[in-house]
Amino acid sequence: MLGVGLFQQGTGQVHVAFPAVKASENIGIMLILKAFAQGYAALTAIVNFVAEFEEHHPDTSTTVIIPLAVTRHWWEEILHNQTAFFLKNALQFKSQVAITTVRYYL
Repeated sequence: MLGVGLFQQGTGQVHVAFPAVKASENIGIMLILKAFAQGYAALTAIVNFVAEFEEHHPDTSTTVIIPLAVTRHWWEEILHNQTAFFLKNALQFKSQVAITTVRYYL
């Protein structure tokens, strides 16, 4: 099963599409897509959301998708991606959480 997400800049909308599934098939996928505002305040909200989700659904795997800026020079890396670094560190020891980084080029 392949899901494709497309974030529309400035609108705050994300479109997720899956291939057609026959009505007789039960694919057993639960998809909750939650977008958070950018910034350090969002770190606590994301970690709390993942913790609450794990409490309510202990047998479910969770994937957290983190955008990661690719810079042209190594010293620019110091300025960018700090939030992604802290979020990955906060979630890395959770047993049912997979962290996926999606790179975008500046």
